[in-house]
Amino acid sequence: MISNSTRWPRFLLWPIFLAGIFQLEEDPQSWQTTAAVLLICAIVYRLIYKRRRLQYDDEALYQIWGKREVPIALKNIQSIKRSTWKINGCRYWKLSYLDNQNSRTIRFFGSIYNNPEKELHRAIEAANPNVIIWHHPYFHD
Repeated sequence: MISNSTRWPRFLLWPIFLAGIFQLEEDPQSWQTTAAVLLICAIVYRLIYKRRRLQYDDEALYQIWGKREVPIALKNIQSIKRSTWKINGCRYWKLSYLDNQNSRTIRFFGSIYNNPEKELHRAIEAANPNVIIWHHPYFHD
C-alpha cells in the first residue's frame, strides 16, 4: 500500500448514523435536521469508501477505487517527481506514465510512517531503468 489508508474513519460515522436514526424515531418534529445529518453522513461515508488507493507488485501499479482496479505497467512509467507546491506542508508525488501512447499523470501523497515509496522506486527502476526519479523539485541529479 502506498497512499495513506484513511478509509478507517468511515466506521466512525456509523454511531452518528445510528444516533440520527434513533433521533428520528424519538422526535419526528426535527426530521429535517436529522435527515440533513444522515444525508451528510452518507455522502462522507461514500467519499471515504471510494477513495483511491495505490498498490503495486513486481509487474504493475494498481489504482483501486472501491472494488474497481486499474493496472499501470511499471515499464510504462516515465517519471516520478516531487511537486513544486506543498499541501499541508507536504509535497505530493507526480507519476507520469504512458497509456496507449497517451501520457497520463497521477498524483499521490506518500505514507508518513513507513515510507513505502523507496520500495516502489526500486521496483520501477528494476522494470524500467530509464525512469526519471526526482526526490526534490529543485535539487535533483
